[in-house]
Amino acid sequence: MNDLTLKILLASLCVVAAINDATASIIPPDDGSGSYGDLTYGEKHESDQLLRRETYVSYNTTNAADQIVFWYGNFNTSCVTHVRSLNFGRERGWTKSIYVGNGNTSKTVEINFLIAANKIVRLLFEVYGFPKPPNSKCQLDDHTVTQ
Repeated sequence: MNDLTLKILLASLCVVAAINDATASIIPPDDGSGSYGDLTYGEKHESDQLLRRETYVSYNTTNAADQIVFWYGNFNTSCVTHVRSLNFGRERGWTKSIYVGNGNTSKTVEINFLIAANKIVRLLFEVYGFPKPPNSKCQLDDHTVTQ
């Protein structure tokens, strides 16, 4: 084998490795813990009320790549204390982060989750909190929880 053939072979191996790395799933493997991909923010308190419950169903059956999805909720008249992103069904999404903004102007919740290629994923989002008295601020800070 001459030097030119060896260089071409090494270059082609590097290209194949780069392609395999680029197409690898960005979702971590299931660790068997039973709550794979679920994420919660904060603690539920006795005075909390359910502010929103929403089901998200993704039909990622035609996309050959993983999807990154954002869910947003506005809760301008409430202070958010607890958020849950829970999987149900056979295939699971991976909740990457939950951001809760209890700022002065807008109260927002952002959930960032990943869906594997060719999967049908069902997620349940629950947001809990308490009504904010008019003309008052939430005494809670903005916070992000990630995994």
